[in-house]
Amino acid sequence: MLEVIAAVIIISAGVLGIAACYSCGVGLMLRHNYKQEAFTLAQKNMAVLRGNVLSGQMEKAQGRFRIRGGQQVKGSSNPYTLLFVEVYLEKETTPLVNLVSYE
Repeated sequence: MLEVIAAVIIISAGVLGIAACYSCGVGLMLRHNYKQEAFTLAQKNMAVLRGNVLSGQMEKAQGRFRIRGGQQVKGSSNPYTLLFVEVYLEKETTPLVNLVSYE
């Protein structure tokens, strides 16, 4: 009887370990897919900012992403315009993608 209980415990631990590894792998793959999608959104929004002549900030939501961007106008000491786009996943505070461009 003791051998049967030990076998059940070992098999249960093995199954739980495999399930944990699978769950971790799926989570990593989803995170990678979110990063790819966020990078595509950031590139599209950077192109929109480049075509925009007005300076200012942009903040919008698209699907499960929040997109924040803007441009800072050239100063007397700085000859370049700074463009930036940050893409966040849902309610996270750290951006998945952060693009910066100087023109």
